Amino acid sequence: MLFTNLLTPSEVIALVTTNKLGYYRLIKNKYPELFSFVKTMHGSSLSEQLYNYCYPDEVRQCLHCGSNDLSYQEFTTGYKKYCSTRCVSLSDACRHGREELLNDPIRMKKRKDKAEKTNMERYGAVSWWARPDGRVWLDSHNKKIKERFNDTSGVGGRTRKQYTAACRHRTNLVYKEFGHIIDPDNIRSKEWVIDHIFSIRDGFSNNVPIDIICHHSNLKIISKTDNSSKNCRSNKTLEQLYEDFYSSS
Repeated sequence: MLFTNLLTPSEVIALVTTNKLGYYRLIKNKYPELFSFVKTMHGSSLSEQLYNYCYPDEVRQCLHCGSNDLSYQEFTTGYKKYCSTRCVSLSDACRHGREELLNDPIRMKKRKDKAEKTNMERYGAVSWWARPDGRVWLDSHNKKIKERFNDTSGVGGRTRKQYTAACRHRTNLVYKEFGHIIDPDNIRSKEWVIDHIFSIRDGFSNNVPIDIICHHSNLKIISKTDNSSKNCRSNKTLEQLYEDFYSSS
């Protein structure tokens, strides 16, 4: 089927822009050839099909990972620039925005004042924790945490899940004290995480005390990708674990 009487892309853009709410019926009734032709193009809606008709040569790739799987928004804005919220958060633009915010004391103060104003309106205090019931809950929660993780002598009848949780808690405490040894460049973040060289899983299997599995000699900073690929594998033997612990204590 030949389509000879089609509007040009610039004419379609002008038509859609001036008839944002009624362009579907207008094109279907007044320009049936254009309607039939556009319906053969890629897109789940007439808006997306018209956009592809008007911008056939547009390069559509995620600005972070390069994926072509981008979601369509609307005719005036086209496709999204990133394929997922993860790519948005990891993008250079987002990172630079966070750095600019953190380095701008005026914007940070405005943000803090706005948060305190909202909390005052909602809770009657600058923060929920400042309320009497908030302090009671926080004290009770901290007491439970201390009781749960006070024993660091070994597996101590814990399940693997409890042992892992206790190790995570102990690791954060060790990092606060020995961060200058574990992470001398201070790069710990979402992309750089703490790794247990002799893994927590193997520590549980071998009944290793928590204070040994979480000792700073068994901790190092690695990338999130490397940590995921390592999974639960240990990169040192049980003998090396104890040897490093006693030599560093």
